[in-house]
Amino acid sequence: MTQAPASTEDGYALFNGSIAYKNDSSNWELRLSVDNIFEEEYLVQTFDLSGTLLPAAEGFFGMIEQYYGRPRTWRVSARYEF
Repeated sequence: MTQAPASTEDGYALFNGSIAYKNDSSNWELRLSVDNIFEEEYLVQTFDLSGTLLPAAEGFFGMIEQYYGRPRTWRVSARYEF
C-alpha cells in the first residue's frame, strides 16, 4: 500500500434506502430502492502506472487508471408470491 496522491481517497459514506408497500390481503409487493442517495463520488480502485513509484520504470506507461463507484441508482420492483 502506498500513500501516493493518486492512490489515496478521503473518507466517504454511502447511503441507500428502500420503501415497500405490501397489501396484507394479497400476495404482491411493490418496492422503490435508491443506492448512493446523495450521489457521492468515490474511487473503488486505482492503478498508478505513471512510473513515479518505480524509478527504474520511469515513464513506463505514464498514466493513472481510476475506477469510480456507481452514481445514484434507482430501482422499482414488483413481486408476486404464488
